[in-house]
Amino acid sequence: MSSFFPKINQQEAPAFQEYAANLLARRDFKALKLESKGLLWAMRLEYWVNGDFNDDAAQIGAILGVSTEDIARLLPTISTFLATDGKSIGFEDLSNYKLSLEAKRAKQSAGGKQTQEKKLIIKQGVTQS
Repeated sequence: MSSFFPKINQQEAPAFQEYAANLLARRDFKALKLESKGLLWAMRLEYWVNGDFNDDAAQIGAILGVSTEDIARLLPTISTFLATDGKSIGFEDLSNYKLSLEAKRAKQSAGGKQTQEKKLIIKQGVTQS
């Protein structure tokens, strides 16, 4: 039986924490209309899974299933939340969060390897005695 949910790549962070107070408390977020909030949230979810967007309303619209005109109209309303270099659009907070999760995972992996090495050394010492 196949699952509705795709298998998660264990090398990637499957989720991110979004503290409502961090976003809802921002005045620039409060000032957004519902359609801008929806675009912002859809872009954040898409960014988490697939990374940066090209700075092209037509391509963003195609990815999100929204008209190019709506993207072009709404994108400026959420610009304070976006990180852009003129070619691509991303979210600095999510990028930093993903990097911190990757660093934590690498540290845990290194610790696990050290523990295994110590266990092997102890086991070899016991068998040689």
